Amino acid sequence: MLIRSRGKPYFVRIDIQHLDKEKSEELYIGKVSLFDETMESPLVVDWRAPIASVYYDGRLGKTSYDANGTLYDIDLFKKRQYTIEKSR
Repeated sequence: MLIRSRGKPYFVRIDIQHLDKEKSEELYIGKVSLFDETMESPLVVDWRAPIASVYYDGRLGKTSYDANGTLYDIDLFKKRQYTIEKSR
């Protein structure tokens, strides 16, 4: 699956900040997740992950998402959709 997604690794980017944290995050959303064990956050988040619902349901500004029964409050300040074909 990872090899097949190499040419189109993600299709969405969201920039968020958890309201209880100082640092913002750039999250890329794709068909499969990709995690680098040396980093604190994933390189690509699976589109079915709870955080991905922020892209589909959320509007810019204060919003939230539910993950395993816990509600996380965030600020969504950027939503971008990408068309990537053949790694470009």
